[in-house]
Amino acid sequence: MGEELREDLIHAADPRVSIGRFAVFLRDQGFIVGLAETALMMRVAAEVPLTEWRMLSRLWRSAVCGNRQE
Repeated sequence: MGEELREDLIHAADPRVSIGRFAVFLRDQGFIVGLAETALMMRVAAEVPLTEWRMLSRLWRSAVCGNRQE
């Protein structure tokens, strides 16, 4: 197994990496997402039960959007 593949498997097992990558994606799209917003997204994800994962979208939106248009 190559080093790059192994690293991807490690990151796939850590949801914090996925949330961090999502924050980078949002920044690339013009959203202002700093460390505080990213940390809030991680706290929200940790507190929402797995059975309620669909709530994350609305909760994360409120963490990173500054107004209704975003």
